[in-house]
Amino acid sequence: MTEMPWRLQIAVACMAADATLIAESAGSIDPVPYFRMADAMLAEHARTAQVDESRAARRPRNNQGQSMSLPYENATSGNNAINEIQKMLHGFGCSKFATGEDYATSELFVQFEHHGRMVNLRASAKGYAMAWLKEHPFGPRTRGTRKDHESKALAIGQVAVYSILRDWVKGQITAVEIGMMSFEAAFLSHILLPSGMTVIEHCESQRLLSAPTET
Repeated sequence: MTEMPWRLQIAVACMAADATLIAESAGSIDPVPYFRMADAMLAEHARTAQVDESRAARRPRNNQGQSMSLPYENATSGNNAINEIQKMLHGFGCSKFATGEDYATSELFVQFEHHGRMVNLRASAKGYAMAWLKEHPFGPRTRGTRKDHESKALAIGQVAVYSILRDWVKGQITAVEIGMMSFEAAFLSHILLPSGMTVIEHCESQRLLSAPTET
């Protein structure tokens, strides 16, 4: 079991000692409520530790048996990822490149043009933040408020999604370069149509794809 935090150890010891001294000196103070408080604190600590250990046991582990974190949660620079995306696309022969953020939806986008084909890639920082919060839920031992914790999740997502886009773009470009698929096949869903919609948005709006079946 997780080792009891030293602050909790001191708090429990102080309550127990305080109750004992008061009972011995005055004789009119019942120490039982103090010990009940200590028992409640210990029970809460044990419950929280058990939940943490259970959550850690469910996390994917690598070949060495070490717990794996959520992919890309430790990414440190969205700007570096953006620069790498731009460099890759320029080397691939793209003539235009732009990136930005929709503050209302917390969506990040990357646009580029390749031989007349305009591509629009979008990634949701909120979507990543929700996944991060699932892996790191707010609890009694979390620093700051719930709002602080959620803001931290969104900030991590805003960096992580650029790294995800970078690696996805790299994979698609590599697939095109080695002849695995054409440019249109690799980026079809995200190619912009004259209407301003992407191919996948048009297909969804026209219900050209059948609804997925439940398993």
